[in-house]
Amino acid sequence: MKITTLFMLILLFLSACSLENASFKSVKFSGNTMGTTYHITLSDTSISDGDYSNLLTQIDSVLTQINQTFSTYIESSEISQFNQLHSTKSMRISTDFAMVLSTALKVSRETQGAFDPTVMPLINAMGFGYTKPNTTPTAAQLDSITMNIGYEYIRLDSNLLHKTRPKVQLDLSANAKGFGIDKVIDFLKTKRFKHLLVEIGGEVSAFGNKYRNEKWQIGIDTPNLNAQPGKDFSRIISLNKGGMATSGDYRNYHEVNGVRISHILDAQTSLPLTHGLASVTVIAQDAMTADAYATAFMILGETRAMKLAESIPDLEAFFIVRKNGKYFENWTKGFEAYFVASN
Repeated sequence: MKITTLFMLILLFLSACSLENASFKSVKFSGNTMGTTYHITLSDTSISDGDYSNLLTQIDSVLTQINQTFSTYIESSEISQFNQLHSTKSMRISTDFAMVLSTALKVSRETQGAFDPTVMPLINAMGFGYTKPNTTPTAAQLDSITMNIGYEYIRLDSNLLHKTRPKVQLDLSANAKGFGIDKVIDFLKTKRFKHLLVEIGGEVSAFGNKYRNEKWQIGIDTPNLNAQPGKDFSRIISLNKGGMATSGDYRNYHEVNGVRISHILDAQTSLPLTHGLASVTVIAQDAMTADAYATAFMILGETRAMKLAESIPDLEAFFIVRKNGKYFENWTKGFEAYFVASN
């Protein structure tokens, strides 16, 4: 559904630390993964030069494994192997693959198929996947493509994955990035770090505090094509536990005959979004859940998404709606608790 839809920059992000001595308040890691970048901050900690290097290597190893499981751009990845399987034979998949797919299928059922992990052929046809067609598909071509799109064509039995139509293909980018964040958080917890922030391509998860019991602060970009990512914020959010993800229609798109086509596609209509919802931010217990629902809510539109969001325990959502060139905000009852008061 999305690779990166928003640049949610971490406010007051601590600058990279000197390694001249073995004791300091924070360290920052950064690198490339999953077609985007990652940033990690460990706060209120001490770490030696050697430990720093070793930890960075271990983090990259965790992220490399995630990429090798979920990247549709890597022909040897686990998901690519399934997509290349043009038969209805079962394929045994990893626990990580099964966990991410299980979440995607759950959200598919809750949205009656508006959110659908089998949307890969449509993503490719519209020019947002690993193939880049020169023209947009015709109505007849779309009809042919949609014959193989439908979460009901996927069956997951523990670690055995089946497709009931040979040409069904998966795209789990809508929540795999969030899952990668959760995996890094879990890894760092095993190293006994208690205050950390992990961000991949704009999605983020926090644990503990930034400094001296201050929560981490995260900016939600203004969903305006002329806004500066990381500088023009609609809101500042305070977070010290859980995952946060934002999905929007204004970063990853292209124009065809003067019509802007967003990378977020409705699997039921096979068309770009036409409602006025410009972006959705979701806070949940983990980044994978927040990631999936942020995309799902974008597809549903504000009215349907708000109703669903209010029904899900431990989840809050913030909506920015575009109407007549202006932007309006709305949010679930519990989201306001995360706002940072403006000075």
